Amino acid sequence: MEEITTSVIIDDETSPITLEKTELDLFDTMQSSKSKKTHSVYVGQYKKLVATLGGDFKNFKKEDIADKVAKITSANSRNLMLMICIFLSQMYGDNIGATYFADIRAGEKTTILKETKARNKETKEHLPTLEDFEGYLFKLDNESKSKEYIINWLFYNYYVRNKDVDVKFVKTIAETKNFQQNYIIILRDKIKFVRNVYKTIQKHKPQTHVIKCVHFRRHCLKFFKENKESQDIFLLTNHGTESIGSEVQRLTYKQLGEGKLFKMAVLEHRNNIDMIKYMSQTRGTGIDVLLENYDVENQ
Repeated sequence: MEEITTSVIIDDETSPITLEKTELDLFDTMQSSKSKKTHSVYVGQYKKLVATLGGDFKNFKKEDIADKVAKITSANSRNLMLMICIFLSQMYGDNIGATYFADIRAGEKTTILKETKARNKETKEHLPTLEDFEGYLFKLDNESKSKEYIINWLFYNYYVRNKDVDVKFVKTIAETKNFQQNYIIILRDKIKFVRNVYKTIQKHKPQTHVIKCVHFRRHCLKFFKENKESQDIFLLTNHGTESIGSEVQRLTYKQLGEGKLFKMAVLEHRNNIDMIKYMSQTRGTGIDVLLENYDVENQ
Protein backbone atom coordinates (compact mmCIF):
# COMPACT_ATOMS: atom_id res chain seq x y z
CA MET A 1 0.00 0.00 0.00
CA GLU A 2 1.30 3.49 -0.76
CA GLU A 3 2.78 5.74 1.91
CA ILE A 4 0.00 7.91 3.29
CA THR A 5 0.51 11.33 4.85
CA THR A 6 -1.86 13.43 6.86
CA SER A 7 -1.25 16.56 4.76
CA VAL A 8 -4.33 18.17 3.26
CA ILE A 9 -4.43 18.87 -0.47
CA ILE A 10 -7.40 20.44 -2.16
CA ASP A 11 -7.55 20.45 -5.94
CA ASP A 12 -9.21 23.75 -6.85
CA GLU A 13 -10.07 22.50 -10.32
CA THR A 14 -12.15 19.56 -9.12
CA SER A 15 -13.48 20.71 -5.72
CA PRO A 16 -16.14 21.30 -4.67
CA ILE A 17 -17.92 18.60 -6.66
CA THR A 18 -21.45 18.12 -7.85
CA LEU A 19 -23.59 15.29 -6.51
CA GLU A 20 -24.92 13.79 -9.73
CA LYS A 21 -23.33 10.43 -8.87
CA THR A 22 -23.55 8.46 -5.66
CA GLU A 23 -20.94 9.09 -3.00
CA LEU A 24 -19.49 5.62 -3.61
CA ASP A 25 -19.18 6.35 -7.35
CA LEU A 26 -17.38 9.60 -6.65
CA PHE A 27 -15.02 8.02 -4.13
CA ASP A 28 -14.33 5.12 -6.49
CA THR A 29 -13.40 7.58 -9.24
CA MET A 30 -11.22 9.58 -6.86
CA GLN A 31 -9.17 6.47 -6.02
CA SER A 32 -9.00 5.08 -9.56
CA SER A 33 -5.35 6.07 -10.04
CA LYS A 34 -4.24 3.86 -7.14
CA SER A 35 -2.96 0.32 -7.64
CA LYS A 36 -5.61 -2.38 -7.96
CA LYS A 37 -4.99 -3.70 -4.46
CA THR A 38 -4.89 -0.26 -2.81
CA HIS A 39 -8.02 0.82 -4.66
CA SER A 40 -9.82 -2.29 -3.44
CA VAL A 41 -8.73 -1.69 0.17
CA TYR A 42 -9.82 1.96 0.12
CA VAL A 43 -13.23 1.22 -1.39
CA GLY A 44 -13.70 -1.58 1.14
CA GLN A 45 -12.85 0.80 3.98
CA TYR A 46 -15.27 3.38 2.60
CA LYS A 47 -18.05 0.80 2.75
CA LYS A 48 -17.10 -0.07 6.34
CA LEU A 49 -17.21 3.62 7.22
CA VAL A 50 -20.69 4.00 5.75
CA ALA A 51 -21.83 0.92 7.68
CA THR A 52 -20.34 2.34 10.87
CA LEU A 53 -22.06 5.70 10.35
CA GLY A 54 -25.35 4.28 9.12
CA GLY A 55 -25.36 6.39 5.96
CA ASP A 56 -23.26 8.44 3.54
CA PHE A 57 -20.37 10.47 4.94
CA LYS A 58 -21.84 13.73 3.66
CA ASN A 59 -24.91 13.38 5.87
CA PHE A 60 -23.01 13.54 9.18
CA LYS A 61 -21.19 16.26 11.11
CA LYS A 62 -17.46 15.73 11.42
CA GLU A 63 -17.70 15.58 15.23
CA ASP A 64 -20.30 12.80 15.06
CA ILE A 65 -18.18 10.90 12.55
CA ALA A 66 -15.11 11.18 14.81
CA ASP A 67 -17.11 9.92 17.79
CA LYS A 68 -18.24 6.82 15.92
CA VAL A 69 -14.79 6.08 14.52
CA ALA A 70 -13.30 6.46 18.02
CA LYS A 71 -15.40 3.50 19.19
CA ILE A 72 -13.58 1.11 16.83
CA THR A 73 -11.37 -1.15 18.94
CA SER A 74 -8.27 -1.46 16.72
CA ALA A 75 -6.04 1.62 16.43
CA ASN A 76 -4.89 0.48 12.98
CA SER A 77 -8.51 0.22 11.83
CA ARG A 78 -9.31 3.67 13.23
CA ASN A 79 -6.22 5.05 11.52
CA LEU A 80 -7.25 3.67 8.14
CA MET A 81 -10.85 4.83 8.51
CA LEU A 82 -9.70 8.35 9.45
CA MET A 83 -7.64 8.38 6.27
CA ILE A 84 -10.83 7.63 4.31
CA CYS A 85 -12.49 10.55 6.14
CA ILE A 86 -9.64 12.82 4.99
CA PHE A 87 -10.10 11.67 1.39
CA LEU A 88 -13.87 12.22 1.54
CA SER A 89 -13.44 15.68 3.03
CA GLN A 90 -11.06 16.53 0.21
CA MET A 91 -13.51 15.10 -2.29
CA TYR A 92 -16.18 17.51 -1.04
CA GLY A 93 -13.78 20.45 -0.96
CA ASP A 94 -13.94 20.64 2.84
CA ASN A 95 -10.50 21.85 3.87
CA ILE A 96 -11.53 22.36 7.50
CA GLY A 97 -12.92 18.82 7.75
CA ALA A 98 -9.84 17.29 6.13
CA THR A 99 -7.56 19.09 8.60
CA TYR A 100 -9.80 18.06 11.49
CA PHE A 101 -9.55 14.35 10.64
CA ALA A 102 -5.83 14.64 9.83
CA ASP A 103 -5.16 16.02 13.31
CA ILE A 104 -7.06 13.16 14.93
CA ARG A 105 -5.21 10.64 12.78
CA ALA A 106 -1.85 12.10 13.77
CA GLY A 107 -2.81 11.52 17.40
CA GLU A 108 -3.40 7.82 16.70
CA LYS A 109 0.29 7.22 16.01
CA THR A 110 1.16 6.97 19.70
CA THR A 111 -1.60 4.42 20.27
CA ILE A 112 -0.51 2.36 17.27
CA LEU A 113 3.09 2.37 18.52
CA LYS A 114 1.97 1.11 21.95
CA GLU A 115 -0.09 -1.67 20.36
CA THR A 116 2.85 -2.65 18.13
CA LYS A 117 5.17 -2.89 21.14
CA ALA A 118 2.64 -5.02 23.01
CA ARG A 119 2.32 -7.40 20.04
CA ASN A 120 6.10 -7.55 19.69
CA LYS A 121 6.48 -8.51 23.34
CA GLU A 122 3.99 -11.35 22.92
CA THR A 123 5.60 -12.44 19.63
CA LYS A 124 9.09 -12.54 21.11
CA GLU A 125 8.02 -15.16 23.65
CA HIS A 126 7.04 -17.57 20.86
CA LEU A 127 9.67 -16.90 18.19
CA PRO A 128 12.09 -19.70 17.26
CA THR A 129 15.73 -18.83 16.61
CA LEU A 130 17.33 -18.18 13.24
CA GLU A 131 19.38 -21.33 13.87
CA ASP A 132 16.13 -23.30 14.10
CA PHE A 133 15.04 -21.80 10.78
CA GLU A 134 18.35 -22.78 9.16
CA GLY A 135 17.90 -26.32 10.44
CA TYR A 136 14.47 -26.42 8.83
CA LEU A 137 16.04 -25.48 5.48
CA PHE A 138 18.44 -28.44 5.81
CA LYS A 139 15.46 -30.69 6.54
CA LEU A 140 13.58 -29.46 3.44
CA ASP A 141 16.71 -29.97 1.36
CA ASN A 142 17.14 -33.55 2.57
CA GLU A 143 13.46 -34.31 1.96
CA SER A 144 13.63 -32.80 -1.56
CA LYS A 145 10.66 -30.49 -0.88
CA SER A 146 11.61 -28.00 -3.54
CA LYS A 147 8.63 -25.62 -3.39
CA GLU A 148 8.89 -25.20 0.38
CA TYR A 149 12.68 -24.94 0.18
CA ILE A 150 12.60 -22.17 -2.44
CA ILE A 151 10.06 -20.08 -0.52
CA ASN A 152 11.77 -20.42 2.86
CA TRP A 153 15.25 -19.93 1.40
CA LEU A 154 14.20 -16.60 -0.12
CA PHE A 155 12.70 -15.47 3.19
CA TYR A 156 15.84 -16.57 5.04
CA ASN A 157 18.28 -14.81 2.71
CA TYR A 158 16.43 -11.80 1.29
CA TYR A 159 13.79 -10.99 3.94
CA VAL A 160 11.11 -10.58 1.28
CA ARG A 161 7.31 -10.39 1.51
CA ASN A 162 4.68 -12.81 0.22
CA LYS A 163 4.19 -11.00 -3.08
CA ASP A 164 7.90 -11.16 -3.87
CA VAL A 165 7.87 -14.97 -4.06
CA ASP A 166 5.05 -15.00 -6.61
CA VAL A 167 7.58 -15.85 -9.29
CA LYS A 168 7.58 -17.31 -12.78
CA PHE A 169 10.37 -19.75 -13.71
CA VAL A 170 12.20 -19.17 -16.99
CA LYS A 171 15.53 -20.25 -18.45
CA THR A 172 16.54 -17.16 -20.42
CA ILE A 173 16.68 -13.43 -19.71
CA ALA A 174 14.80 -12.88 -22.99
CA GLU A 175 11.71 -14.38 -21.34
CA THR A 176 11.54 -11.67 -18.67
CA LYS A 177 9.93 -8.89 -20.71
CA ASN A 178 6.84 -8.56 -18.50
CA PHE A 179 7.70 -5.94 -15.89
CA GLN A 180 4.55 -6.76 -13.93
CA GLN A 181 5.95 -10.18 -13.06
CA ASN A 182 8.67 -11.50 -10.74
CA TYR A 183 11.03 -14.12 -12.11
CA ILE A 184 13.46 -16.85 -11.20
CA ILE A 185 15.83 -17.25 -14.15
CA ILE A 186 17.63 -20.60 -14.15
CA LEU A 187 20.99 -20.00 -15.82
CA ARG A 188 23.88 -22.43 -16.36
CA ASP A 189 25.79 -21.66 -13.16
CA LYS A 190 23.51 -19.35 -11.18
CA ILE A 191 20.01 -18.10 -10.50
CA LYS A 192 18.71 -14.58 -11.02
CA PHE A 193 15.85 -13.58 -8.75
CA VAL A 194 14.11 -10.61 -10.38
CA ARG A 195 11.64 -8.57 -8.33
CA ASN A 196 9.54 -6.26 -10.47
CA VAL A 197 6.48 -6.43 -8.23
CA TYR A 198 6.65 -5.86 -4.49
CA LYS A 199 5.07 -3.58 -1.90
CA THR A 200 7.53 -0.66 -2.03
CA ILE A 201 8.56 -0.92 -5.69
CA GLN A 202 7.83 2.75 -6.41
CA LYS A 203 10.33 3.89 -3.78
CA HIS A 204 12.97 1.17 -3.99
CA LYS A 205 12.81 0.26 -7.72
CA PRO A 206 13.12 -3.26 -9.23
CA GLN A 207 15.73 -5.50 -7.65
CA THR A 208 17.75 -8.35 -9.17
CA HIS A 209 19.63 -10.79 -6.93
CA VAL A 210 22.29 -13.11 -8.33
CA ILE A 211 22.23 -16.41 -6.43
CA LYS A 212 25.11 -18.88 -6.68
CA CYS A 213 23.96 -21.32 -3.99
CA VAL A 214 24.12 -24.77 -5.62
CA HIS A 215 21.40 -26.15 -3.34
CA PHE A 216 18.99 -23.37 -4.26
CA ARG A 217 19.70 -23.78 -7.99
CA ARG A 218 19.20 -27.55 -7.72
CA HIS A 219 15.75 -27.09 -6.17
CA CYS A 220 14.78 -24.46 -8.74
CA LEU A 221 15.80 -26.79 -11.57
CA LYS A 222 13.96 -29.70 -9.94
CA PHE A 223 10.77 -27.65 -9.57
CA PHE A 224 11.08 -26.48 -13.18
CA LYS A 225 11.46 -30.04 -14.50
CA GLU A 226 8.58 -31.35 -12.39
CA ASN A 227 6.29 -28.72 -13.89
CA LYS A 228 7.68 -28.53 -17.44
CA GLU A 229 4.41 -29.71 -18.96
CA SER A 230 2.77 -26.45 -17.85
CA GLN A 231 2.70 -23.63 -20.39
CA ASP A 232 3.86 -21.19 -17.72
CA ILE A 233 5.63 -22.34 -14.59
CA PHE A 234 4.76 -20.40 -11.43
CA LEU A 235 5.97 -21.18 -7.93
CA LEU A 236 2.61 -20.49 -6.28
CA THR A 237 -0.63 -22.32 -7.05
CA ASN A 238 -2.59 -19.12 -6.36
CA HIS A 239 -0.35 -17.00 -8.58
CA GLY A 240 -1.60 -13.45 -9.11
CA THR A 241 -4.47 -13.66 -6.61
CA GLU A 242 -5.17 -12.33 -3.14
CA SER A 243 -4.88 -15.90 -1.84
CA ILE A 244 -1.09 -16.07 -2.08
CA GLY A 245 -0.73 -14.88 1.52
CA SER A 246 -2.46 -17.90 3.01
CA GLU A 247 -0.68 -20.25 0.61
CA VAL A 248 2.75 -18.87 1.47
CA GLN A 249 2.10 -18.86 5.22
CA ARG A 250 1.08 -22.52 5.09
CA LEU A 251 4.43 -23.35 3.44
CA THR A 252 6.71 -21.33 5.75
CA TYR A 253 8.60 -22.62 8.75
CA LYS A 254 6.06 -23.53 11.48
CA GLN A 255 3.53 -21.61 9.35
CA LEU A 256 4.87 -18.41 10.88
CA GLY A 257 4.44 -16.33 7.72
CA GLU A 258 6.73 -13.68 6.33
CA GLY A 259 6.12 -11.09 9.07
CA LYS A 260 7.20 -13.26 11.99
CA LEU A 261 10.09 -14.76 10.03
CA PHE A 262 11.33 -11.23 9.41
CA LYS A 263 10.94 -10.34 13.11
CA MET A 264 13.01 -13.42 13.91
CA ALA A 265 15.78 -12.18 11.61
CA VAL A 266 15.64 -8.62 13.00
CA LEU A 267 15.91 -10.00 16.56
CA GLU A 268 19.02 -11.96 15.55
CA HIS A 269 20.74 -9.06 13.78
CA ARG A 270 19.43 -5.99 15.65
CA ASN A 271 22.92 -5.05 16.94
CA ASN A 272 24.60 -5.47 13.54
CA ILE A 273 24.06 -2.21 11.67
CA ASP A 274 25.47 -3.59 8.42
CA MET A 275 22.96 -6.45 8.45
CA ILE A 276 20.11 -4.09 9.34
CA LYS A 277 21.05 -1.91 6.35
CA TYR A 278 21.19 -4.99 4.11
CA MET A 279 17.81 -6.24 5.35
CA SER A 280 16.31 -2.78 4.85
CA GLN A 281 17.63 -2.66 1.28
CA THR A 282 16.62 -6.14 0.17
CA ARG A 283 13.15 -6.03 1.76
CA GLY A 284 12.54 -2.47 0.61
CA THR A 285 11.76 -1.10 4.08
CA GLY A 286 13.17 2.02 5.71
CA ILE A 287 15.44 1.33 8.69
CA ASP A 288 13.21 3.43 10.95
CA VAL A 289 10.12 1.43 9.94
CA LEU A 290 12.05 -1.82 10.29
CA LEU A 291 13.17 -1.08 13.85
CA GLU A 292 9.86 0.43 14.95
CA ASN A 293 7.60 -2.34 13.64
CA TYR A 294 9.73 -5.50 13.48
CA ASP A 295 12.18 -5.26 16.38
CA VAL A 296 10.52 -7.34 19.09
CA GLU A 297 12.97 -5.91 21.63
CA ASN A 298 11.42 -2.51 21.00
CA GLN A 299 9.05 -2.62 23.96
